Amino acid sequence: MRGRVSQAMAMAAAVCAAALWGAGMAAAQDAPAGPTGEIRAVGEGSVLSVPDMALVRLGVEARADDPGAAMQAMSEATRPVMDALKKAGIAERDMRTGQLSLRPDYADGPMDGRDEGPRIVGHVASTTIEVRVRDLSALGGLLDQAVSVGATRFDGLDFMLSDPSGARDAALAGAVADAVRKARLMADAAGVGLGRTLEIVEEGGGGMPRETMAMDAMRAAEGVPIAAGETETTARVGVTFGIVQP
Repeated sequence: MRGRVSQAMAMAAAVCAAALWGAGMAAAQDAPAGPTGEIRAVGEGSVLSVPDMALVRLGVEARADDPGAAMQAMSEATRPVMDALKKAGIAERDMRTGQLSLRPDYADGPMDGRDEGPRIVGHVASTTIEVRVRDLSALGGLLDQAVSVGATRFDGLDFMLSDPSGARDAALAGAVADAVRKARLMADAAGVGLGRTLEIVEEGGGGMPRETMAMDAMRAAEGVPIAAGETETTARVGVTFGIVQP
């Protein structure tokens, strides 16, 4: 009796297994093709903007026999420069000391025909003033004025955007659109469908505006001619999609 029951249960289990297998096969045949594999594309976006602000680095140097006198002379030469910048409309928040240094000043050659090694003949004190200029039309005249009252070095000029967030957002959106375009192109070439988005990652190497060689915003203010050009803001994005088999 027990043998017959066991045999019947085994047969029932086999029938159920066969039914489940058949249902699974039918469901697999009726279900749409799912994503298998991935496509990853890297997109790049860039936006050109006309800068509305400049960062100027001015230097002041002074020489004296002893270190204290050199520092004092440099300080006295720096005050008129900063006063002139303030009178030109530069706010205190837009000025800061970038570098401050004191070094020995060595003689160029031997003394009385004798080479006794390096000789200290004085000291040089220097400072750098970093200035944000928000009115580019006044930039040329401001540089002339700073030199006329005591600035002895011009250490650099960078054009930028006072608020780069809009350009960064536009560059980022362009990078995503470029990645989607490339992924669709690869999917079409491979004869597969583009599935859902699996990952979007902003990659390094972009985002900060930089000056370009285009000089279509030429300005000739009073004094030094200034060419602001354009700034380019870039973004780079990696996007991963699923692959849908046809």
